[in-house]
Amino acid sequence: MQSEKFRFKSLNNTKLPPENIETILSALNGVYTVMTDVVDNTITVDYDDTQTSSAEIRAKLDENKLV
Repeated sequence: MQSEKFRFKSLNNTKLPPENIETILSALNGVYTVMTDVVDNTITVDYDDTQTSSAEIRAKLDENKLV
């Protein structure tokens, strides 16, 4: 299992609440937990690196204009 932290743009620039970010990333195969820290503008993702990758997670964040 991998754990990785991603920085995201301020949520003031998006229309997504933190719960939606967690739902979007949790839908990816192999993602176990997603924690959004709105103070530090980080998202910590625990995932199975045999089922998904850091690049796929980042692509999903980019698709939703979060990074």
